Amino acid sequence: MSQSKKVELEVKQKDGFTIEADAGKHKITIDQPSPSGADSGASPLHHLFAALGGCFITLGTIISRQRGIDLKHMSVNVEGEYDPAYLMGKTKEGRAGFSKIKIVADIDADISEEEKVALLKEIDERCPVSDNIMNQTPFEFELKK
Repeated sequence: MSQSKKVELEVKQKDGFTIEADAGKHKITIDQPSPSGADSGASPLHHLFAALGGCFITLGTIISRQRGIDLKHMSVNVEGEYDPAYLMGKTKEGRAGFSKIKIVADIDADISEEEKVALLKEIDERCPVSDNIMNQTPFEFELKK
């Protein structure tokens, strides 16, 4: 079995709904649209979808290189619906998360549609972001001492 790799970042509230994450050499700004927030960054849900789409495209590139596929371009559209009333505490019906997440991929490569579908399936199997969304990854919560 290969060695595991740790991913860690610190996330801090800056002002109101504006949040900043230190991700290595990069700063990620998270916010809510106005009028609730300052709209200084994408929402947490948009960041989740960006991470999922980014992981799909990254793995599409890796797998294409491994398979000798000339991937000219790849883009994905990620969409999902959720009930904002649940996260606002107005209902206990349903759940806070998305009812379904859909990825529509545009793959520009000289391979058949069947091969593109197989590529998407392999991407999904190897994508750590989709794996963490689809499977129950245990969470631990503790207060800083």
